[in-house]
Amino acid sequence: MQKRARIHDTTFSTTRSPMPSRSNMRWLIVTACCLVVFICLLGIANAKGSSGTPLTLTQKMQSGQQMIAAGRAHTHAKPTNQSQAPLAQSAPNRHAGIIQMGFGPFASSTFSVENFWQGSVGNDWMLAYAGTKMNPNGTVGSGGIVLYTETINKESGVDLHPLGTFLAPSGTTALTITAQQGNLLVLRDKTGQQVRFNLVTHQFQ
Repeated sequence: MQKRARIHDTTFSTTRSPMPSRSNMRWLIVTACCLVVFICLLGIANAKGSSGTPLTLTQKMQSGQQMIAAGRAHTHAKPTNQSQAPLAQSAPNRHAGIIQMGFGPFASSTFSVENFWQGSVGNDWMLAYAGTKMNPNGTVGSGGIVLYTETINKESGVDLHPLGTFLAPSGTTALTITAQQGNLLVLRDKTGQQVRFNLVTHQFQ
């Protein structure tokens, strides 16, 4: 009896999946790694872009506000006219009357002041300092009056213009102004003697 030769079945079952080769597995791993790296890089780029957006927007808003402010300032700025005269300043207030002040716009070694009067005489503003004319050796001389006129300058200050020193009659001591009667000043010396001074003629009466 002859034995039959065994025939090996070389067909694969349709229910089994073919095993991938080593080269295919290697490519899959490389592809997966590249995909992961790409996704990571894309996420980083998006994160940077999202974090930079508010700063850029803020900078643009600040720049726009600065331009608007500059435009407003330019619109409201008034052109300066160099040829335009400056506004005139108000003149200083002056009050007429007798003022108890023991000095004047001069050295006390030349004239010792008891008091003074200021007021209008005609179109002038006059200052009259009453007191004693001092002698060159420092001794007390005769009573008298020192006169000035006062004007307002361009800077709204005052300028004094001396009119002179006028001595009372002989024997009169230091004078003090006690009253004003029109253009006359009433004065009294240390002894009680009373004299009058004419502010227009600059003479004692």
